[in-house]
Formats: sequence, structure tokens, C-alpha cells
Amino acid sequence: DDGHGTHVAGTIAQASDNETGCAGLAYRACVMPVKVLNDSGIGTFADIAEGIYWAVDNGADVINMSLGVDAQYGMTNDAILDPALDYAYNNGVTVVAASGNDGSTDNVSYPAIYPTCIAVGATDYLNGVTAYSNKGTGLDLVAPGGDLSADENGDGQVDGILQEMFHDGSWGYYFSEGTSMAAPHVAAAAAMLITYGTAITPDEIFTALS
Repeated sequence: DDGHGTHVAGTIAQASDNETGCAGLAYRACVMPVKVLNDSGIGTFADIAEGIYWAVDNGADVINMSLGVDAQYGMTNDAILDPALDYAYNNGVTVVAASGNDGSTDNVSYPAIYPTCIAVGATDYLNGVTAYSNKGTGLDLVAPGGDLSADENGDGQVDGILQEMFHDGSWGYYFSEGTSMAAPHVAAAAAMLITYGTAITPDEIFTALS
């Protein structure tokens, strides 16, 4: 209904070898869609926490959260969401979160800044950290997030992340940009590490990726 989640899910696990559209990085991964925000992309920490508990209890190995609070508020914790994040970590579930798109050079968004989360910033085509991506305290990794204002590879298209999504009532392929697009690249990499037995626990996965 919003399109954001389908774009993110496609980056993680869109089907491959079917001669259609794009492919996800971990294209054989199983996506467990847990909706924690409303049709306008708004929700509460209680909603997010409930989704985390449900995902962990139903067998998730990796949780991707392409969401967060504006970095300018400087949030680092929350009495409702923190225990859910700890629950995931203590049960061996890796939580990947977008660092946020506020252009902060001081700190990243919450919940990405929380110690048990892997905070992911966004890079452009030239592998530089984008202007919109939050950086500074709490940033762990960066991954492709796109830049809709540039065409550095000269292909006549903007340098966004292309993926299939549900938008304005129909399916189509759209370029998007943001740390929301960067986070699923890392979540997919975490899924592949688990699949091949290279790394299993959240700490092992973070070490392997960093």
C-alpha cells in the first residue's frame, strides 16, 4: 500500500533466473513480511516492538528495519523498543537498521544507533557516502543507497536503486534512494552468511561484514 516495503523486500530476495525484472541479493531467502507501520509509513515503538517479538518467535534469522526517528532528536534508547531489540539479539537474530536520511554528521537515527543493531548508511555510484545519509556516532556500515540527483555511470537513468514495488495501485519498477535502500543490502548479505555457515550470531555477522 505504501510501496516502501516491497522495494526493500525485493532488494533482499526478489526471484532470480526468471527472465523478469531485477534480482534480490539473497534471492533464495524467505521473506517474512511483518507490517509495523500504517499505510502512510507511520507507527509507534510499541508496534515495532511487537513485530520484532513476533518475527523472533516465528523463526526469523535476520530482521531488516528500514525505518527510524529523525537523527536531530538524538534518541539513543526507548523503554518499549529496547527490550525487543535485546530480545532479538539474545535469541541470535541479527537486526539491521537504516541510519536515516537527515544528513546528520553527528549521529545516526534510533533504533539504528542502539548497540545491538547494525546501523547502515548509504553510498552513491562512486562509493561515497551520500549527503542525505546520517553518519557519525553509531554508524556501522555503508551500502548502496542511490542518488536520484546524479547519473554518474552515464546510462541516461538516475543513480537510484532499481527494484519492483507496488506504487499508486499497481506494480512497476522504480528507482529509489535512501538508507532504507542500503539496509536491505546488508540484511541480504547477513542472510547469505548464515546460509553458508560463515557466520551465525549477530556478533559474528557484524565482524564478517565489517
